[in-house]
Amino acid sequence: MSRPVIQGITPKNRQIQLSLWRVIVRLFQFQRPFPWRFTLSILLRFCTVGTNIGLMATSGYLIAKAALHPATILLLWMPIVGVRFFGLSRAVFRYAERYFSHDLTFRILRQIRVWLYRRIEPLVPMMFSCYWWR
Repeated sequence: MSRPVIQGITPKNRQIQLSLWRVIVRLFQFQRPFPWRFTLSILLRFCTVGTNIGLMATSGYLIAKAALHPATILLLWMPIVGVRFFGLSRAVFRYAERYFSHDLTFRILRQIRVWLYRRIEPLVPMMFSCYWWR
């Protein structure tokens, strides 16, 4: 009775030889059922980075302008509104990005766990068959 071969794992060779490219392709196959969640999480990440850059730029401009011309502080109401807008939108985009990316991650991990259990389950009788004689 020969033992089954499971994706490159033989009883003689217990090392899994996978290239990095095959691992990345396999991981992207797990996210294939969720294309909109993946796209939305990437889009929200770009929005988060964009609002971070906008916040740094407007606050830097506001600080520099207020330091160089302290008498014209009342004319800087647009950069002040910009700092408020970018500060609030940064928090909203950050929360939404983390929410959707973690949701996607947990869905992918659920698929990986189901895939792994389906691969391991047929091996359980074979693994414990050598202990029945003891």
